[in-house]
Amino acid sequence: MNAIFRSMIFAPGERILHFSTVFGAMRKVIQYIVDRSKGLVTTLEFNVTYPITNDDLVESFANFLNDNERSDAPIRIALIDHISSLPGVVNPIQRLIPLLKEKNILVLIDGAHAIGQVPIDLKALDVDFYITNCHKWLYTPRATAVMYVKKEHQGTIHPSLISQEYKQPSNFQNEFFWTGTFDYSPYMSVLKELMVEP
Repeated sequence: MNAIFRSMIFAPGERILHFSTVFGAMRKVIQYIVDRSKGLVTTLEFNVTYPITNDDLVESFANFLNDNERSDAPIRIALIDHISSLPGVVNPIQRLIPLLKEKNILVLIDGAHAIGQVPIDLKALDVDFYITNCHKWLYTPRATAVMYVKKEHQGTIHPSLISQEYKQPSNFQNEFFWTGTFDYSPYMSVLKELMVEP
């Protein structure tokens, strides 16, 4: 999340959209961006109260987007949990993403709890960014995760830790592969876990 948010260059007035159920650490990352911009970038929170049906959630979100459309304060990116942690709910992201795409809003899915629990088809979802932690429900060692960045955005995204592979535009795979001395062995377990039949 840090790599994506901190790589973005926000214009004054742009907003970052998130649900009221956003994970606390992600709320802090967004707040950091707002603070660093000295208030030129702001947040927009979609308040959701459970229980709610998927149909009602999608309708409410569509209305919220329409009500908050402003040319002087465009929504630049939306962060949505695939599965929120509090409460533990699977969001209908396959229905929410097109609503954002229609308004040219970048989509970042926090899939921290998704891999190992629900199917993930990145091509079908057509998201800009998707991040999921493998150590939770895929049961791989800690510090393993998957970060997907759509090809068209890879030139602008850099790791939080800049090292010898830094280049502009981004040499995406090289920059993220080598960020310094690191134990890469946990990542070797991910492919093995993905190949396990349910």
